[in-house]
Amino acid sequence: MSDVIEATEVVVVQFAGEGSGSDGLTWGQQHIWNAMQELGSPMNMCATRELAPGASVEEFADELRYYMNRFQSMRTRLQLVPGDWPRQVVVDSGEAALEIVDVLPDQDPAQVAARLTAEYEEAEFDYEHDFPLKMTLLRRDGALTHLMMTISHFATDANGALTMYNDYVNRDARAGGDSKPLGTPPLELAAQQRQPGALRQSENSLRYWENLLRTIPMHRFPEPVDPGPGRYCQVRMDSPAMLLALRALGNRLGVDVSTALLGVVAVGIARVGGINPVVAQMVVSNRFRPGFAEIVSNVAQAGLFVVDVADVSVDEAIARSRRASTNAYKYAYFDFSRWKDLVARVNQDRGGVVDLRCYYNDRPSQRQAEDPAHAPGRDEIEAALPSTSALRWSDMPFFNEHLMVTIDDAPGAIGLIVLADTAYFPRARMEALARELESLAIAVAHEPDTPTGVPAAAVPALDETEA
Repeated sequence: MSDVIEATEVVVVQFAGEGSGSDGLTWGQQHIWNAMQELGSPMNMCATRELAPGASVEEFADELRYYMNRFQSMRTRLQLVPGDWPRQVVVDSGEAALEIVDVLPDQDPAQVAARLTAEYEEAEFDYEHDFPLKMTLLRRDGALTHLMMTISHFATDANGALTMYNDYVNRDARAGGDSKPLGTPPLELAAQQRQPGALRQSENSLRYWENLLRTIPMHRFPEPVDPGPGRYCQVRMDSPAMLLALRALGNRLGVDVSTALLGVVAVGIARVGGINPVVAQMVVSNRFRPGFAEIVSNVAQAGLFVVDVADVSVDEAIARSRRASTNAYKYAYFDFSRWKDLVARVNQDRGGVVDLRCYYNDRPSQRQAEDPAHAPGRDEIEAALPSTSALRWSDMPFFNEHLMVTIDDAPGAIGLIVLADTAYFPRARMEALARELESLAIAVAHEPDTPTGVPAAAVPALDETEA
């Protein structure tokens, strides 16, 4: 960034909050720290805000101070322990830095913000010395133009970050109060997870996992091939027609869009990948648990989703997927360290590695069933088909799964992202899966009893033309 930075100023922000101390990581923190280490990525969360004219440095210093004062997770550093989990160390007071980057007069601040954000996403924090929140202002000709916020993923998940911001926006600034009580801080949550109730929940979850790990097929993908350059990649497609079709399908079955979508994805993976039963880890936000909604920390963990979609209708596959996802959510809260020991023990007993490298992540996952009076008709769905975006491909430096299907926010559409290690799931199959999910949703939107077309068959051989 040296070619676009004229000068950098650092504003020191004093803070003081309630609560301090040291403890082990919570289960959710263990989960995300393990993912960061496996990926070799900090997995930072970044957001950029365009500022209104007249914005002042003082208001953002106050915003930073608010986050540091209120949320223990933003006042947390890590004590790294060789060969073991880090420990979290929370301070009650200190100093945080608000950075200001001066942009040259001939530079577009929006472009500079985009470039800086891309750098910040991959820049690892000094976990032992840095606080996990970084706020940076862009300034051109004396006027502030953008705010960039970067949060280390070990400190919170996306829902926690949104909770932070909503608390700030809805605070009573004049009275100096907050709109709602503070969620359970990480130190308190770590202590709670040593209590009998939490330990019973963990044991129940681990029994569920063990039962499935010992009974599901060990392998789901063909033997790997050499895919050449660009081994790890993703493809995105935004489909308004798919969203309309899922609304109609959900309305017909009396389920929300996310439930209908999960069943469609399961059938699509089985059809295109030749994988049945479909086995995937699901990213589960444990915020549905009592007292967890407002936590500013990591409470997301993996749930294990297993569903057989062979020789049934798509409607039945959706019903089965709904039941399977309920179990995945119910048993996605557990001592992550003991989970790792469990997986290792099962692998040893079965004489190999149970393949769990398939993931599903529905980021929005909050859509509701449609009003019958507004269920999209066939003509409306088909009319939206030309608006499906072109496939957008991008390479990734590394990917530690074989396959992942991610549903992202997209205005008026399903944002469908297929990520893969093409040694196991080649590009042609990635494209086929994306298109199959759209066409399948449209085909079954108004057609009850449509068969999945999935036989109880083995994984197909990899076509040489796909590699």
